[in-house]
Amino acid sequence: MIIPHPNKKKNPKNLINDDILIEFFCNLLQKGEIDFIKQIERIDIKDKKIEELSDNRYKEVLIDETLEPKLKNYIKLSDILREFLNIETKPDKAQIIRKRKIILHKLWPHFIRNAIKLLRYEDLRDRGELKFDFGVKGLTDYFKEFSNFEELLYGIDEFYRDHSLHVFRVYLLGEYILRKIFPGKYDNIKIYDKPDKIKIKNNEKEAIWCLIALCHDLGYPLQKIDQLNKKLSDILQYFGMTNFQRVKINLPQEGVILDKQILKILSSKLDKDLKVSIQSKFYTKYSYSYEKLNHGIMSCILLMKNLVYFKEMDYKPDFRYDKDNELNAKQYLIRREILRSIASHDTHDIYHIEMNNFPFLLIICDEIQEWSRPFSKKRLLYEVESERKEKIEILNFKEDNIEILITLDLNNQDLKLHSIDKFQKFIRLLRSAVDSHKRKFDFSLSIKNYRNQKYLFEYENPDKFYLKNKWDPENPKYYPKPIVKKFKSGVKVIDFDLDDVIKLELEKI
Repeated sequence: MIIPHPNKKKNPKNLINDDILIEFFCNLLQKGEIDFIKQIERIDIKDKKIEELSDNRYKEVLIDETLEPKLKNYIKLSDILREFLNIETKPDKAQIIRKRKIILHKLWPHFIRNAIKLLRYEDLRDRGELKFDFGVKGLTDYFKEFSNFEELLYGIDEFYRDHSLHVFRVYLLGEYILRKIFPGKYDNIKIYDKPDKIKIKNNEKEAIWCLIALCHDLGYPLQKIDQLNKKLSDILQYFGMTNFQRVKINLPQEGVILDKQILKILSSKLDKDLKVSIQSKFYTKYSYSYEKLNHGIMSCILLMKNLVYFKEMDYKPDFRYDKDNELNAKQYLIRREILRSIASHDTHDIYHIEMNNFPFLLIICDEIQEWSRPFSKKRLLYEVESERKEKIEILNFKEDNIEILITLDLNNQDLKLHSIDKFQKFIRLLRSAVDSHKRKFDFSLSIKNYRNQKYLFEYENPDKFYLKNKWDPENPKYYPKPIVKKFKSGVKVIDFDLDDVIKLELEKI
């Protein structure tokens, strides 16, 4: 019997915050609805060195709550997570926040390892009982170092934001969207260029999303090397040190060869006859992203070089003549989908035609995860302030319509700059290009503050436009471009030309 949480409240507007996501996820755990979670055995997260985890009850954490435990002294994962709920009413918020971060970091490798384990159990080519995946330990050590390195990043970038807790929030948000808001749930999530004869089950998609969400920002430190160099150079000049040797990344030739192989995998496409081809425009875009050390593609390189699961990826020009051709092609597709989703989320040269896929889901979750994630310059005061926190509302999330409303505690100038940054990304992602007239969804993103100023980005479904105006291949009409509006105290001030947005000139009036 599932007992509702006593503080559970209705969420009619699909408001998004930690309490709502954790409560929703705990209910999934109690019902046993996430298959790869069932693969996780009781885990020990007790740590004598950490005050918050020194209690003996953390020695036996029960993950799959549908099983009857034989041990008497245990604690359920949902009970641990629910300790975090209603943080605003707790006397020691700072301790709760620290505990939340520590526990989620402890859980990270278990989620990664067992998502991979489920994908391997569903791989009919591998019939062995032991599904241990080598490399997770090394990746976990890196994740710890990444979390420690974040403290340095807060100092070199005044607009830096948390990425270690952020990945869990992205994961939980994706689960919430797909299971509660999006019609059809995982059934309607497509795998790019998957032939109909290849079947990828929903429990495999759940594991795919876990790996995508929890690993998408691992490469972030490399992207900040230039800023680190600048800060060091600025401070060392006061010591008269003008010959400062900048931190550089020089990969050995062997590493570059493997990186090129990863670029090919990311850019590859499978046709209905199980033949693989390289899409040149994807290869070009990912290569440019690689040159800029974008953290998405650096995360892919990290995964490929550390996890045996990705090293054992089958990648070949033609799967037709394999003994297990469809099984091999399926495992190639799964691994490529994970890597491509991660690499694409900050490669904004790639535009999107459909919304019901993992790459676009990651972008949406990544962009709207604004709550409890203050900029560096506001971080010190953020936790002691109880009012005017970020407010995220998903008003609609369907195949034909996405509506999102974000309310932030920013002054008018910072709101303008933040809105421009968001709108620029979606202008690129939803730009006009080959086949873009086939998009079937409207998109609306509103960003406002508590001073009654709001910016609105609206993209109208071009497919709907052509239904009204009758598509003529010989003489096609140009469908309308997106619209940007500014509101003051609820009244529309002006419609802005998108060129102004792209040029960072939103308010030249």
